Order: sequence, then structure tokens, then C-alpha cells
Amino acid sequence: MYLPMLRLLSTVRHYAGRNATPVKLNYICNYGKLKRPSNIIQQSLFLHRELPIRLAQRAIELENMPYSVLKTESIQNVYNLYLKSFDKITSHEIPDTMVRSDNFTNLISDIRTDHNDIEFDISSALEPYRLQNSNLQFEDVKNIDKILENFYSSRIGIRFLIGQHVDVQKEEISETTVGMINTRCNPHKVIKHAVEDVQTMIENLYCDEIFFEYDLAKKDYEFLYIPSHLYYIVFEVLKNAGRATLEFPNCVKPIKIQTSVSKDDFIIKISDNGGGFSRNIMKQIFSFSYTTAGEEHEDRGIKIAGYGHGLGLSRLYARYFGGDLTISSVDGIGTDVYIYLNRFGDKKENEADNRT
Repeated sequence: MYLPMLRLLSTVRHYAGRNATPVKLNYICNYGKLKRPSNIIQQSLFLHRELPIRLAQRAIELENMPYSVLKTESIQNVYNLYLKSFDKITSHEIPDTMVRSDNFTNLISDIRTDHNDIEFDISSALEPYRLQNSNLQFEDVKNIDKILENFYSSRIGIRFLIGQHVDVQKEEISETTVGMINTRCNPHKVIKHAVEDVQTMIENLYCDEIFFEYDLAKKDYEFLYIPSHLYYIVFEVLKNAGRATLEFPNCVKPIKIQTSVSKDDFIIKISDNGGGFSRNIMKQIFSFSYTTAGEEHEDRGIKIAGYGHGLGLSRLYARYFGGDLTISSVDGIGTDVYIYLNRFGDKKENEADNRT
């Protein structure tokens, strides 16, 4: 048992030293449209080479977490899951025929499912660490956040590449949908879907209503994007805005949603009058070691706050293909959140022009 594990760890370190291949959204989309056996096999071969590199790099990166976090059962489970997934892929026969490609696709689909709850596992490990180290030094927090930003950015990429491949191979390609990508994604439909879900959640948790006011750009505007990514970003921001609005005394003003189109981006502005927060908190708002909730609010298995990852992950999703997410808050008044989405799909993974 000891020697096989040593060999596995040695192989993982070898793969982690390789360079991952960054991809562009429009390239993945155009390649997926050509749903021919040869293309599917080529995509399987690419993932057979690429996924072990990304999995190995994230496993090694977890080793850099503070020991008191790394030793927790939750993080050890995540670490072992990455090693196990790496071993499964590298041990799998080369998917150079359709039969082998089908088998490989089933394997990575199962791996994606196995990794569903990783954010929760990591958050569960960070929560006691945060409580036990209430006076965390800035450099300690910065180090943890850097590790997790790289980890989660790669995780978004891994899940997208697997999900896109699985959907293209197993689902019918429509006029506008290519795997996870929608070539004519209507952001306003996605926004309103997120609004409806947040309204339902707020009503269940607070037994109160929340209102929204729209000022939308051209209503039929569409662009190449991943609807599930956009939904996640908007849902997390609206969830925070809804909670702030209902918990701020005498706040009855609606949450405002504005959209506009610039030369490169589709822009969403979400504004609330929920009291905002101080400049000191602004320094921590995207940290994975920080939560704006004093306590957790939970109902029917749905947690609205206390998770500590929502805004950090939302910004990573926005940045994944060249967008961004910024926040402007006035203590005692409210908060404005700006979501920038590259509307051409021509940026490589995690490539942005300006980052703060």
C-alpha cells in the first residue's frame, strides 16, 4: 500500500510540473458544433492528457494550505479525491476509438459528480480555522486566498471542460446550444430566472417579500456565454442584496438591476439600500476566509449566508473568460455590484485586461 501511494504521488508531482492548456470559449464552442466521431475522439484524447495536469496541480497546491487546515478530515477527503480522480484518468485506456471514448466520457462524468461538494468541504475546514484564529494576520489570509483562487479557478475550468464534453457527446446540439454553451445567451432571461429563485428563497427564510426594479438594455440582446455561470454569479449577488435589504432597519427600497452594453462587455449593475459595509470589510469581501453573516440562516436545506465563498467564487466565474466583478459600498447606505461579461468569447481562461 505504501509503495503504490509513493508511486502515485511521484506521478502526480511529475504531471503538476507540466503546463495546462488554456482554452477560449468561442474555440470550444466552434469545435463542439462539429459533432463528428473524429472530433469527439480528439476531444477525449485532449481531456485524457489535460485533466491529469489540472488535477495534479490542484492536489499539490492544497499541500500549501496551513497545516491546521490541511490535516482536517474535510481537506484530506478533497486531497484524496483529487489523487483518486487523477489515478482513474491516467489508468484509463487511451480513448482513441468511439467505444473507448464513450467509456472515458462516462468515467469523467462520474468524476465530475464525485467532486460536486468540494466547496462545502473546504468551507467546512476553513470555518473552525477562522474561529480558532480570530486574529489572523493579513499575510496568512492572503496566502490562503491565493491558494484557493488558483484552486477554484482551475476547478471551474475542469468542470466546464468535462461538462461541455459530456453534453456535446450525449446531448443533441440545437441551433443555439452547444453543450454547456449558448451561442445566443439572453442575459435578461437568466437574470429574471435568478430573481425568481432569490424571491422564493427570501420569502421562505424571512416570511417577507423582496422587490426588484429593472432598467435593462436592449431586451433582445444575446451573446455567446455559459448560462449556468451567469446564473451562479447573479444569484449569489442577488442573494446577498436580498439579505442585506431585509436585515437593514426600515429598508423598503427595491433592489435595482441595470444592464448595458459596452465595446467589449455586457455589464450588469445590481444596487441595494441594505446599509452597505465599511472600508475595512471591503478589504475582506472576496476572501474565502471571511463571511458577512454573523450566523447562518438555513431553511429546507438551503443556506443563504455563512458559507463564505459566494462573492469570491462569483468573481472567479466572471473572470474565467475575461470578465470581472467589482463592488462599491457606502457604509450606512447600500452597495453597488458591477458584473462585467466578455461578450465575444475570445478571451482565454482566466484572462482579463484589468484586475484589482
